[in-house]
Amino acid sequence: MSMRQKATKLWLSLWLYAMTMVAGVLIGLVVANWEAWDAQTKLVALSTATLSFHVLEEWRFPGGFHYMYNVMADSEKPDRYPMNQLSDMWTNTIGTIVGCLMLAIGVNPMFALMQCLQGVGELFAHTSAGIWALRRYRSQGKRTIYNPGLATSWLGYFPLCCAFVWTFFTQAAPTLVDVVGAVAAGGVLMAVSLPLMERICKDEDTPYAYDWGNGYFERFHD
Repeated sequence: MSMRQKATKLWLSLWLYAMTMVAGVLIGLVVANWEAWDAQTKLVALSTATLSFHVLEEWRFPGGFHYMYNVMADSEKPDRYPMNQLSDMWTNTIGTIVGCLMLAIGVNPMFALMQCLQGVGELFAHTSAGIWALRRYRSQGKRTIYNPGLATSWLGYFPLCCAFVWTFFTQAAPTLVDVVGAVAAGGVLMAVSLPLMERICKDEDTPYAYDWGNGYFERFHD
């Protein structure tokens, strides 16, 4: 194994701790700046922090999102292809960096709408994937649409999205330019963080497989 691979594996073993620290810092900043920050700034910070908890649910508590994702892609190696630890780390790290940059630049209605749409996307993705999983594994005893990431989508992103919409009507509404900008920038962000990172990192022989099992799907997997 090369030094680069060893360094990458080390980072991947620490990455979830780093994400948890980022979430803690962001929540701490919200508390410390409660009176100074407007509602949309607080919501962008909390939405970015929610991404960290979302990844923890997908990867470890209970984990197994990668298995469902890869099976949905008809993979013969669902522990590593097309999604692997490296590609998904980049997907979520990019999202976290962008959220932090929004806070550093200064939140505006366009940034707030981008974060709101990202939350809506997570809700749609995990709900539709859950329906797929229920249909596929019903014969093995699956009775709900739960899949790793669904809980943080509905308990985290859903109320935040509702709060974002409330601010659009009561505080600062996005203009048409903001809407176009949010959709365009959000589309670019999604394209870079998910399909592009997956295309760059996917490898059926990758050393960055999910080597700790299938989490929630251990009881249902094919």
